[in-house]
Amino acid sequence: MATLNFNIQSTSKDFFEKIISLFKDFPPYNKLRKQERFVLSRLMYYYYIIGLDIKDDVMINVALFDNIYKNKIAEEMMLEDEDGKAFEKAFAKFSNVLTTLRKKDLIIRKNGKNVLNSAYLFKPAMTEVIFKFNISN
Repeated sequence: MATLNFNIQSTSKDFFEKIISLFKDFPPYNKLRKQERFVLSRLMYYYYIIGLDIKDDVMINVALFDNIYKNKIAEEMMLEDEDGKAFEKAFAKFSNVLTTLRKKDLIIRKNGKNVLNSAYLFKPAMTEVIFKFNISN
């Protein structure tokens, strides 16, 4: 079996953007627009950061969907805006993206709370990705 190896240097924050970008041709990531991929990557990053201190998945998700992290992500989405309402606009866009991610089942509801769908959650401990192609003529 022939293999092809790429060594990809990354920070923990960039890891999530890079891995989602690598998977953007595969479901469910293939249905995401650029802004949705960005927000999902940031949600995964902050999930990872929170998980360094908190080990319970339920509590990680509670903290993740608290306004502190929502505001951080909205701030990262913010663009310069002449009317001084950049944060409000970014937060509104962020909220719309969350709704879209729910519709695409990347965020799901458990016990009335938002949680990242663990079936699609990448973690930096995943240092290798293996693709197996079944090629037919």
